[in-house]
Order: sequence, then structure tokens, then C-alpha cells
Amino acid sequence: MRCPKCGKINFDYLERCPNCGQDFREISRRLGGFIRPGPGLNWFTMEFQSVEDPETDLKDPGLIETLNTVARDRDFQEAVDQLLRD
Repeated sequence: MRCPKCGKINFDYLERCPNCGQDFREISRRLGGFIRPGPGLNWFTMEFQSVEDPETDLKDPGLIETLNTVARDRDFQEAVDQLLRD
């Protein structure tokens, strides 16, 4: 979840932004709530099976730039913020 106050990306299950202290409980409630993963689950060490898509090269600099452009797009971020407010 991106903090609506400071913009920091946080884990969805947090109640507050560790960067600025913004309370996420109301946002989480409106989105249906999030469960904190158990201590045995570590996303950083899990191995995932991927389905190869011959049409998509995930290392393609053009794709990476497109994703970065969307992530920096102010209108996109405002639309996401509006969805979170509604």
C-alpha cells in the first residue's frame, strides 16, 4: 500500500506507515482488510514457478521504462488515491 500522506510503499497489513505514522486502519477496512503473513512465510526466499510468455521479455528496457513511466504518472497515482478514498 502506498501511504497517502508521504507516498512510501508499505506492506498492506501494517496499521501505520513506519515513515510518517499515517493510520492505515480505515483504508484497510474499506479494502476488506489484510492479513499479516505467518512467520514461516518468507517471500524473499520462496521459489516461484513462472509461465513463460514468449510475447513478453521482462528484461526488455522498453517494458521497464513503460512500467516506470506509469509508476511516476501523477494522473495514475491520483486515480489510485481516488479509488482508495471512495
